[in-house]
Amino acid sequence: MAIPTTIGGVFGTWFLLHASVTIIKYFMVAAVVFILGYAYFSKDKPKSKSISKFNYVVIVLFLLLMGVYTNFIGLGQGTFGRIAVMSILGMSYIETK
Repeated sequence: MAIPTTIGGVFGTWFLLHASVTIIKYFMVAAVVFILGYAYFSKDKPKSKSISKFNYVVIVLFLLLMGVYTNFIGLGQGTFGRIAVMSILGMSYIETK
């Protein structure tokens, strides 16, 4: 899980240095809305023992975005990560520690 986060972090640093403030603001709002929307509206939460390949692809993409987000602000990164793991991979709060 460290590889997609690191790649996202490198891209995030490059994007932060070259993007305008307006684009960064829209990106941040879209990322937070996506994470919270997915966690709230996801009705078919997978069981942690039977995780599909699709869920692994989703979590890798999420980790790329989290790497970008962490290099922007990093505020709440652990909370967003835990929400994503709980909703995408179907783990409980205790299993995500």
